Amino acid sequence: MSEGTKAFIKGAKVIVPERTSTKPKGYRYPVAEEYFGEDAESRLNELVEQGLMERTFYQRELGCPKCGSINLIVRFYCPKCGSTHIVKGEVIEHWPCGYVGPESEFKDGKCPKCGKPLKKIGVDYSKPGPMFKCMECGEVFQNPADKLNCANCGEIFDKGDAKEVILYAYRITPKLEEELDVALAQRSYLIENLTKMGFNIENPENIYGRSGVKHYFYMVASRGTGILKLRIVIEILSAYKEVPVDEVFSLYAPSM
Repeated sequence: MSEGTKAFIKGAKVIVPERTSTKPKGYRYPVAEEYFGEDAESRLNELVEQGLMERTFYQRELGCPKCGSINLIVRFYCPKCGSTHIVKGEVIEHWPCGYVGPESEFKDGKCPKCGKPLKKIGVDYSKPGPMFKCMECGEVFQNPADKLNCANCGEIFDKGDAKEVILYAYRITPKLEEELDVALAQRSYLIENLTKMGFNIENPENIYGRSGVKHYFYMVASRGTGILKLRIVIEILSAYKEVPVDEVFSLYAPSM
């Protein structure tokens, strides 16, 4: 496990998703991205597979059936012509001519269709209540059609066609937290004592051995310069049981 991964797991008790309009998926894990970058969710799932973190249900969302994004917008449409050019307001139904339209169209108390003045509610007109009117085809309706629009790819679809997207929360297990405490304490101990001996601690890195093969080491420390430079590499094996002898000897191979 890399030092970055250890630091992340140690510092992140619970990782939860956050909605955002800037990501194609419509959500992100900001804390994890500080350590793992754009591929944070994949790395979190890798840690789950390795038994280093637990994954639990967090939230169920509707997603785009085409791209899977949860960055969706609800838009209302005219059920007759499909236009989004609709207005909502109090509606008046003028009985003598049958015209139905928003109250705002009845200027000076006159019907915009026949021009007759409105007399009294219940006598020559009624107010059915708030309704919608399509400004393209003139249709008046109580319930507009609604569809979901994907802000990521532009797909337009019915709610029934939406994809189910499950968002998860990730948390470190108490047992692993204890193990990390030990591992980080070991590293601090090594750094402190090597520094006292005059060594400079280098970041874990890939180093070419005498055989020409590249190896990754837990810690690298060096002292001196030029031909007098002394460089040591450190690798640690940890296990619940005694580490087999052949595994211990296998640590010598990379240093050759």
